[in-house]
Amino acid sequence: MRDWLRDIGATGTPGELLEALMTSLVAGGIPVARVATGVMTRHPEIALENLQYSRDHGLVRHLRPHHYRQLDIYVGSPVQAIHAGVDEIRRRLPNRPGEFTVLDELHAVGLRDYVAFALPTSAGRSFISFATAAEAGFSNDALGELRALVPWLTLRMDAAIAQSALRSLLQVYLGRNAAERVLAGAFRRGGGESLRAAIWFCDMRDFTAFADTRPPSEVVAVLDRLFELLAEHIAAGGGEILKFVGDAVLAVFPIGDDAAVACARALTAAQAALAALAATAEPLLARARIGVALHVGDVFYGNLGAHDRLDFTVIGAAVNEVCRLESLCKPLDEPLLVSRAFAEQLGVSSLRSLGAQVLKGVAAPLEVFAPAR
Repeated sequence: MRDWLRDIGATGTPGELLEALMTSLVAGGIPVARVATGVMTRHPEIALENLQYSRDHGLVRHLRPHHYRQLDIYVGSPVQAIHAGVDEIRRRLPNRPGEFTVLDELHAVGLRDYVAFALPTSAGRSFISFATAAEAGFSNDALGELRALVPWLTLRMDAAIAQSALRSLLQVYLGRNAAERVLAGAFRRGGGESLRAAIWFCDMRDFTAFADTRPPSEVVAVLDRLFELLAEHIAAGGGEILKFVGDAVLAVFPIGDDAAVACARALTAAQAALAALAATAEPLLARARIGVALHVGDVFYGNLGAHDRLDFTVIGAAVNEVCRLESLCKPLDEPLLVSRAFAEQLGVSSLRSLGAQVLKGVAAPLEVFAPAR
């Protein structure tokens, strides 16, 4: 067991570490039924992931917000005590009345002994806890073995937390797909690949006038809530946001083997987002109006920029065209426009043709469509 924990190079995700740890402990004769830990993140909304692995439920994740230390599940818990400086907590279950009431839940599901240890990682004090369903609880030998593992678990968890924090930070700033590509080594300048995708571009109407007449804090609040709504629907359709450009959003829906499916998902996402925005009673969102354009084409997806400042993005004629297409939403008085190339994937008869339109900077006029009324 300790030899396995010493192998820092074998570090997987924190969840994989918990699963492998419990499997090894059980194989070594220590009757662990549940193991749990907390993993700090670098995420704007999530302070940490609480990970639990058990024989009955596998890996379960609970995301804790930045105010988690004010929540009932934390206040008066063993984890709070560990964060306050306690190095080890051991309780036979049922628990002492009025102490660590969260442990009553473990007793209710058949667990009979609990022990938690502090893991002083470089990211801060974390913990690892073990519980068993054995009526006799953990033996002295088992507790000694668990204590002896703590220094090695701290090293392994430290490495796993660092890797997890890096991944979450990259996903927040680059998007899940781009983050995984960068982590896999796709970070050379000029490197990338051709991608065929349905392309989404949207822009907030009259944003300049709004920003000029409102305090910056209010402008940011409106944009944050708007982007949150759009991101929810884009993600639900299998899309990925690549850029927030001021008040605009650029996203792609990779085509894979079926262009019609990708385009249908993009159209559904756009219609759902517009409907949610129109129906909102939220004061912040009620001020926002957007135009959405959808196109389909080949783009270059990769790293561009200076030698010490790169951007993972998409470029290509199709990207330019979808941006120009969105600029027609206001003069045509349509909240959603799609190109003929996009419409052909769904069947042009299902959409309204608005005729050929001249797009600034695009050589040939482009036939434009809108959803049927």
